[in-house]
Amino acid sequence: MEKPVVFLSHASADKRQLLKLKALLERKAAGFLRFFLSSDGESIPLGTSWHERIVKALRNAKLMFVFVSPESAKSGWVFFEAGYAFSRGVRVVPLCLPGITISRLPSPLNLLQAQELHSAKALNEIIRVCNEVFDTHIAYDFTPKDFAEVFGSRDEGVKPLPEWENLINRIELSVTAKTGSDVQFAAICKARKLDCKADGLGEKRWSTAIVSSGITLTTRRRSNRFDYLDDSKVEEEKEPVPENETSDVVVSPQLLHVTAPLLDEWAKRVRVVDPIKMKVVFADSIRMEAEPHRLTTRIYGSEISMNEDGSLRIWDLRFILSNAVEPVYRDDSFVPASLQMAFDRRFSDVSLREIITTLFEKRVLWVVGKRSKQ
Repeated sequence: MEKPVVFLSHASADKRQLLKLKALLERKAAGFLRFFLSSDGESIPLGTSWHERIVKALRNAKLMFVFVSPESAKSGWVFFEAGYAFSRGVRVVPLCLPGITISRLPSPLNLLQAQELHSAKALNEIIRVCNEVFDTHIAYDFTPKDFAEVFGSRDEGVKPLPEWENLINRIELSVTAKTGSDVQFAAICKARKLDCKADGLGEKRWSTAIVSSGITLTTRRRSNRFDYLDDSKVEEEKEPVPENETSDVVVSPQLLHVTAPLLDEWAKRVRVVDPIKMKVVFADSIRMEAEPHRLTTRIYGSEISMNEDGSLRIWDLRFILSNAVEPVYRDDSFVPASLQMAFDRRFSDVSLREIITTLFEKRVLWVVGKRSKQ
């Protein structure tokens, strides 16, 4: 009697994580279920037709988990597998891997009941669905350690770094958008009943400033040469009305649960014309690994990799780390460590907490004693 088939649809870029997950599921299922993973070297034996084996597995499957990542979201083959299975009455469950959220699920997968595979609890949901479909009684008792075995980082349901927000001094964003973005920002703050102090809003200035709960926004319409220009100056120089403006945003990490949704709504309303630039400035007590041979050792086998230009990558996000600079002379300033990246997605979808947690777990970043004042 053949075992019931669970089809694991994925992109080849996610092969490493899926191989570990399949092994974990097989140990848990204890031979009651067969998990088909096209890239495991076993589901499709050497010398057999790759296409025919996949079609056969799709025909035999009663359950499919579609593992969605930034890479698989671009894969036509993953959509083909999911569509074929769905048309045959197979239960299709999209699972968002770390690095992507349900809000970013592409159509038509976003029409199905999905799950974010970001914790041990979500791993147990895989087994619960298997039990429901196949009427099995497999125990679903995965732990945060099991989650770390697969994804190389701790369970998001467990606080990986106590008061992690206190490891960050501030988050700086640079956003270029069409004019009027500062007015939109103030309107959103007021609609959310947040404190909002505006300087220069609605006046003929080259710069405006808005202070709200845990966030400040300074908008420049042309350059830093002028704080403002009066009507006569504008007429004299015959300056064209600028189409774009740049907003410098400073965010407190302690109120991200308030400011992140605000920023997402603001970015949706205004027409952002370039990727958003972000700089995370760490607390003075944070240090980073600067030696390339030690850095590459610490990230080996993890979801972090190094690009040819020396920058780092996690999932589909490229970032740069700058080490803290101690003062050489008494009058020199201490420069804290920082992380810099550019992104063209919602601020909430950057998974900043998980990125920083992973960097600390891999000892790329660590905490030292309080820096002495000179």
